[in-house]
Formats: sequence, C-alpha cells, structure tokens
Amino acid sequence: MPGGGRVTMDQIIVDVTAATLSGHIPKIGDEAVIMGAQRGETISADEVAQWADTISYEILCSLGNRQPRFYHS
Repeated sequence: MPGGGRVTMDQIIVDVTAATLSGHIPKIGDEAVIMGAQRGETISADEVAQWADTISYEILCSLGNRQPRFYHS
C-alpha cells in the first residue's frame, strides 16, 4: 500500500482505502508493517526516508520508546 496518512507526535494515521478495495477489511489488531518485511514485500528505512524527504538515519533516530521492536535472525 502506498505510504499516505498523517503523523501526530509519535503516532501515525494511515489511509487504508486501497486495502479495502482489494477485498481486505482491516480490523483492530491487524499487523501493520511500517518498516521491515511481510509476505515477500520489504519497506526499508531508506524508502521511508525518501517519502519523508530526509535520510534514513533521521528516520531511525526518531523512533521513540513506545514502538515495539521485533528482531529476527
């Protein structure tokens, strides 16, 4: 899904219209990957930085403590 929405403080609101058009109705508790990989698709910090017109270092440093992190090896 294309990145689109609003950022407020350390939270984000995302337009999920494209997901509903594909037949999936998002529900509370559904997984949303902002950076990382899911079902063969990957979103890198560099890609997010391009959308935000900045560099990946700024994106990674701006992540707060409230966002859970999952590390897979």
